[in-house]
Amino acid sequence: MEPSGKYYVSVLVETQHEQLQHTDGQIGLDLGIKDLCTTLEGIRYKNPKTIKNYEKKLAKLQRQLSHKEKRAKIMRNKKENSVML
Repeated sequence: MEPSGKYYVSVLVETQHEQLQHTDGQIGLDLGIKDLCTTLEGIRYKNPKTIKNYEKKLAKLQRQLSHKEKRAKIMRNKKENSVML
């Protein structure tokens, strides 16, 4: 969640498709957050919550990147100031 209270979601999926036989049958799926998917028959598929597993690592890497960006800006400003003299 951003400090402004907004959420951003990005989904990237790579799949390989296999042609299936056509039928007149129908299914119902309910996609959710707590459970990844619930079928019409009530079968629930657990949400792997992949982001939770990498949350600490992501936070550390974001801090490192932020520090590098700040450092680069300081160095760029120093270089510009020394050229002006």
